[in-house]
Amino acid sequence: LRAVLGTIEPVLILPAGGAIGMEMLLRTAILHRAAVLVRGDQGERLARTVESLGREVVRIVTAEDLPVDVGQVDRFLDGPDLDTLLVELGPATAPALLQPIGGLVRRRRGMILVADATSVLGRSPIEMDRWGVDAVFAASEGALGLPAGLGLIALSGRLLHRLRDRAGRGTQLDLVAHHAAASARDRPSEGCGI
Repeated sequence: LRAVLGTIEPVLILPAGGAIGMEMLLRTAILHRAAVLVRGDQGERLARTVESLGREVVRIVTAEDLPVDVGQVDRFLDGPDLDTLLVELGPATAPALLQPIGGLVRRRRGMILVADATSVLGRSPIEMDRWGVDAVFAASEGALGLPAGLGLIALSGRLLHRLRDRAGRGTQLDLVAHHAAASARDRPSEGCGI
């Protein structure tokens, strides 16, 4: 899965549906206000999920049949105080769009980039580390075609740093603890890599 996501970080495989994994990530990753690139029903679903978690949402609405205007995204990110940008990847939003958007996010101190790759993971290349993406999540039953019921999450070191500083992460839903466990399993000396 690391190769599929283009990351050196372990990929968390959670015995919960993709929607549960998504909520675990968004609940702790978004501090106050997120921008969501909305290009159809899936983007709107992401925006509503963020709102259901008690966070503010700024919708960057673009037509599904037109290319994303990276300049428009840049202008929105200069607007209200945002700490997270969410992008749903799919037929209307190609993964390669993450590279220029990752550059925009990296220029803004404290902002992270999160991508929902359920529709494209395994079908289209994703270069999480190279493109500056802080988190990618997916449901196993998406484009990978695995059995339903697993949530897949990859986190950047930058996002892990943010999460470690968050109070109230809990125990079972703590992505920092899940990441540490996945890292421990990946050590060759442990003999039980994923």
